[in-house]
Amino acid sequence: ISGENYNGIGTDALTISNSFSIPVTYALAQTFNTSGTYTIPGGATKLAAYLIGGGGGGGGGGRWASGSYNGAGGGGGGAGGIVGFKDYTVTPGSIVTVTVGTGGTAGTANTNDSGNGSNSGNAGNATNITVGNTSIATANGGNGGGGGGTGWSSNIYNSFAGSTGTGGSGSSNVAGAVTITGASGGRGAGFMSANGAFENAASPANQT
Repeated sequence: ISGENYNGIGTDALTISNSFSIPVTYALAQTFNTSGTYTIPGGATKLAAYLIGGGGGGGGGGRWASGSYNGAGGGGGGAGGIVGFKDYTVTPGSIVTVTVGTGGTAGTANTNDSGNGSNSGNAGNATNITVGNTSIATANGGNGGGGGGTGWSSNIYNSFAGSTGTGGSGSSNVAGAVTITGASGGRGAGFMSANGAFENAASPANQT
């Protein structure tokens, strides 16, 4: 969070993308790694901030089964969305509430040879800024990665790699705000057969 300061403190603008930059007329007031509040100080009339949502958890890895195939790897969780805004009008004494989104927990690995694959990771949580009773910006968390399939079992389709978790989105009602969708996570590694053949194909519909 940065409060506008026309004394010109600082020498470098903070840039989120080619289309958005917080100018040096703002001074960094506070960085939040956990949720909290910030009181607008005397003399400050504008507010600027960057928000990042929590990343999604990775999918659980698949179990080796039957001595023939390795279980497939879980997919990576998606990155949280990003929001940047500036020049939001505030009054001294106003309370800014910052909710910091935590990352999603990882999916648990499958421990059953004939199960339907491992569990997907959980989505990350949203980061939000509210001034008074007005929510002005939200960066949503990334989605969890898909669980990796069990190695060779009664259903071969369980053996495929976990799908990617998609990135979170962002939104803001501040004019000129920039929102960036988080990057998707990486796809899990496919299983390896006993004869050394590497298998990797699209996740089937029954993958969890």
